[in-house]
Amino acid sequence: MYLPLSINKISYLKEIGQNTIYVDSNSESKMLCLFNINEISDFLTWELDINNNYIATIEFIPDISKYDIDAPQMILSKPFLINKFSSSETIMKFIDERLYYMVDYYCLDDTVILDNKNRSGPGVILNYTKFYY
Repeated sequence: MYLPLSINKISYLKEIGQNTIYVDSNSESKMLCLFNINEISDFLTWELDINNNYIATIEFIPDISKYDIDAPQMILSKPFLINKFSSSETIMKFIDERLYYMVDYYCLDDTVILDNKNRSGPGVILNYTKFYY
C-alpha cells in the first residue's frame, strides 16, 4: 500500500486513513528563520534519512533569540508528512500561508512576521518524528 505522500503538495497525517502507523518515540526539532528557503532545503537534504518518512508540525516563535520551551506555543498546522524528497518550495509556501493565516485569524499586526536577518526575531520550529506504515 502506498502512502499519500506528495512532493508537490502538503499531505496531512489524517490522509493515511484508518491504517496502522508506528511512530518513533524520538522526536526532533529544527529552528528555522522565516522566509529562508535555503534553510528548508538544507534541512531536507542533510537532516532527513532517504529511507524514512516523517510526521511534522510547525510552531511559531515570536523571537528566536528569546525562545523558551516553557513559553506559550502557537502551533500553525495539523500534523503533515514530509520526507527527503519533499519540495522545499512547497514547504516554504505552506509555512508562509500558515503564518499569514495566523496573523489574520488572531488579528495580529503584520510586523509579527517580519523577515529576520541575524537569527533574531520571528521564526518557526519544525517538530518532526519518523513513522512507519
